[in-house]
Amino acid sequence: MDTPASQGGEETGLSSPTTPKGDRRLRRGLALLLVLTTSLAYLGSFSGALLLDDEPNIERALAVYTGDPSPVLADPLGQLRFPYNRRPLTDLTLLANHALGGLDPWGYHLFNLLVHLSAVLVLFGLVRRTMLLPRFEGRFRRGANGFAFAASLIWSLHPLCTQAVTYVVQRGESLMALFYLLTLYVLVRATTAGPSGWRWIPLAFVTALLGTTSKEVMITAPLALVAFDFVFLGGWFPGTRARRMAIHGATWLGVFGYLALVGVFGDMFAPDPTQVRNVGFGFRGVSSFDYLLTQCQVLVHYLRLAFWPTGQVLDYGWEFVHDARQVALQGSLLVVLILVSLVLLARRRWAGFCAFAFFLVLAPTSSVIPIEDAAFEHRMYLPLALLVVLVLGALAGLLDRVVGNRDEALRTTFGLSLPIALALGLATNARNAVYRSEDTMWTDVAAKRPNHPRAVNNLAGAQARSRPDDAVALASRAIELEPEDASAHYNMGLALEGQGKLDEAQAAYERAIALDATDWRARANLGRLFIQKGDSARAVQQLQSAMRINPNEPFVYFNLAFVQQELGNLRQAISLYDKATSLNAQYLDPDIMKALCLQALGELDESEATLRGALKRADPVTDGEALLRIHTNLGTVLFMAGRLDEAEAEYRSALEHDPKASKAWQNLGLVLENRGQKKQAARAFRRVLALEPANDDARAGLGRVGG
Repeated sequence: MDTPASQGGEETGLSSPTTPKGDRRLRRGLALLLVLTTSLAYLGSFSGALLLDDEPNIERALAVYTGDPSPVLADPLGQLRFPYNRRPLTDLTLLANHALGGLDPWGYHLFNLLVHLSAVLVLFGLVRRTMLLPRFEGRFRRGANGFAFAASLIWSLHPLCTQAVTYVVQRGESLMALFYLLTLYVLVRATTAGPSGWRWIPLAFVTALLGTTSKEVMITAPLALVAFDFVFLGGWFPGTRARRMAIHGATWLGVFGYLALVGVFGDMFAPDPTQVRNVGFGFRGVSSFDYLLTQCQVLVHYLRLAFWPTGQVLDYGWEFVHDARQVALQGSLLVVLILVSLVLLARRRWAGFCAFAFFLVLAPTSSVIPIEDAAFEHRMYLPLALLVVLVLGALAGLLDRVVGNRDEALRTTFGLSLPIALALGLATNARNAVYRSEDTMWTDVAAKRPNHPRAVNNLAGAQARSRPDDAVALASRAIELEPEDASAHYNMGLALEGQGKLDEAQAAYERAIALDATDWRARANLGRLFIQKGDSARAVQQLQSAMRINPNEPFVYFNLAFVQQELGNLRQAISLYDKATSLNAQYLDPDIMKALCLQALGELDESEATLRGALKRADPVTDGEALLRIHTNLGTVLFMAGRLDEAEAEYRSALEHDPKASKAWQNLGLVLENRGQKKQAARAFRRVLALEPANDDARAGLGRVGG
């Protein structure tokens, strides 16, 4: 786009209209189109499951903010210190989702999409306003709207963004990118707003602070602002120097003030040697130099995905490189690209800023600071936006040189971007389908990374209940790849339990606990296994240990309640069931079992109210099995209360969910028998015997009604 001035073409629908009012209508229309097309591409994300680090991060946030308040009161700042809770804004959004919908993924995906849409709209506004700056001498007045739309559309629909949007916990990346772009936008507005520009300065501090509390990559924003100022603003706004310096100062304060306050620098560069780290110079898994070598491979892979987004993987398990000769070609390419970006930046070329900022944003994760996971696609979320603008701008500049008409070049660039955006949108929709469940995701990862222990192990866990035989083989392979991985032994226990091999499952869970005493899942499942074996004392011991480790897991409270119910401690069981429900309102089993306790205590009204409450919360699509139990148990409560017509209706509702539910048929037969409808009762008892030929109660009922 930095080309000699050429003859402008005629205005089109994408040119700046002659009136500000018309221009505003065009901008709003393009913004609406961005929202609609992006939302359409991400509709499939709403059926996505919580994966990998999603639930652990939600649980960690719950533990920090909603657990025992005494540590927070004793040391408020300590609760924010790195690395325990270095991203409080991201955590707070997870907590808000949990408060509104428990662990139902739908709300989490909605929030992530809204953040992505916001970032896309900010990019649209930032690119458009940058193209209209005096630095370009009005050369792009007619094409700014169209170019900004094309760049934003391609970024919004690119499948490389899916990990930052559909993988719930990576909202930290998209939140950071949103505030990063907003900080740049604030700089532009403060500079171009005339005397009122001073009012933007506090907002620069706010956006910088919010970005930093979302993710630490925001540390690069102050330098990016300096580069942006140098390329696009300095020399063209001589009367705004003090204002721009104030924006820079506010940004540096928002970023570095927070990071210093919470101790990031000390932990990153002078870590406590007694603590295990998976990021920073305290990470013992790889040296800084070897990590840099590895990033030569990773960065080239990122670039390949940007231009040809196939073969995406949620969890690469990228192996570290220890020999510079392995990456000589990739390293040489990257050195050339970085040097070119610096030369262009020094010459105040717009492409220099885009290329420099691309590498700058990636620097915290793709340079010399070691991280346990060398490659994750969400790290390309914001850099991809810069790359898209760079490539489209270069294309427009090339076309300008070919056709000799800047406006025509911009229109052609816009036209070419539409089929590209369509193809990317279809690819994004297909990629989102992989997030549908743990099974689909880990099948995809394991197929692409068959020797990645975590991928094989997680696939074993995903299939442990539905396909235990396959899961045992997968868990065996995971243990072979990583013998000391506690989670692999845990998944082996799940799979063996699914096969009905309780003794072997017990041994697997105990091995997992021996490897990791804090594995609450292994303890909880071992407790449940002891329940099946009738060993209540050991069940309580393991479940209470699991509860101490993770006091926010409803499954643990549910199983503890079940043990108390079996022991006849119904009031204690009810209290524990209530606790489980309070932690996850979508978890219906606690209320179903609580109603049975109330029924046993003769408190039928309370039992009915509990079941009706669960009925209101149940999802007719996903909670079919729970609805069957709710209607059946509600029918029993109503039958005990003598409300036979209502009981019949509930049993028939249960049978709508499962026509082969023998218990519902048998109870319906009892209702009909008590109402004197012997023929209908006989038909119900015969249905039970067809399903369960050895059911003596149904056979006796059939005898009573003369069947």
